Amino acid sequence: METSLSYSSIEDLQLLSWDNAPKYCVQLSFPGGTVLLQAANSYLRDQWFHSLQWKKKIYKYRKVLNNPSRWDVVLKEIRALVDMALSSPLQDESIHQAPLHIISTLLAENSNLSTQDHENIIVAIAPLLENNHPPPDLCEFFCKHCRERPRSMVVIEVFTPVVQRILKHNMVSRLNGHSSRDARV
Repeated sequence: METSLSYSSIEDLQLLSWDNAPKYCVQLSFPGGTVLLQAANSYLRDQWFHSLQWKKKIYKYRKVLNNPSRWDVVLKEIRALVDMALSSPLQDESIHQAPLHIISTLLAENSNLSTQDHENIIVAIAPLLENNHPPPDLCEFFCKHCRERPRSMVVIEVFTPVVQRILKHNMVSRLNGHSSRDARV
């Protein structure tokens, strides 16, 4: 292969294996042909497959959300992006951070959204916030929303559990820090 292939040009991904030979392959279909990648074992092949699948989907969501036309469609795509990230079998920090960065960019480029759009987006991304830290731009968006609408039910329902989790984590860390220091004395 003389040139690299972009994730966006992948048309289809398939897992291949043969019963009578220990060959574990991923087949990538492109407009100009196919590429067969052979892995050492089925575990590695499955990792490649899921990773390539995830990259392809992230590229699609990034493309769709960079050019928003209708906000009802954007909200549907955000929900699908969050579901995809949460259901991914891949175990990496970027699996949850990439969607947050995409949404952060979307919000930074579209600052004239209605209150209802803000709240719908916050509710849609709430499952990702349960165990992940949002990027700085998204934190600014949250702060602005809280300042402008402090009595919003979204603030109470979505942010309260997140803040409580952070405070509990900090308190446990602080208590463990004191107990380890006391143990040394």
